Amino acid sequence: FVAEFLGVENVLPAAPSGDGQIEVGGLRVVSAERRRPPGMCVTVRPQDVVVGEGARGLDNSFEGTVSAVSDEGFSLRIVVEADGVQLVAEAPWRTHAAVPSLGEVVPVGFSADSVHVFGEEER
Repeated sequence: FVAEFLGVENVLPAAPSGDGQIEVGGLRVVSAERRRPPGMCVTVRPQDVVVGEGARGLDNSFEGTVSAVSDEGFSLRIVVEADGVQLVAEAPWRTHAAVPSLGEVVPVGFSADSVHVFGEEER
């Protein structure tokens, strides 16, 4: 699958919700892409996932629990579980005033433009 080959960690099985949104596990996701192919999944690059107060105003904003935090050298990798969906965020250290703790409930989100839709024929 192309997204996995390119290193995108947020490859999520999805289904159309009927109201134009996309169901991803227990989340309702808004995408700027309007197509809804059979066997669809969505991808969001970890660099596009925001953890913390900056996530609150985004098109897709959820509450989740931090399940992992790791120092990747110049960046910080944070894994957040939101309604049964694991979202991986990666950001430069300088963008995090405070590193979240394991088990902490935090806002997490991403813009509609960062959601990419793929169908089973594109895997």
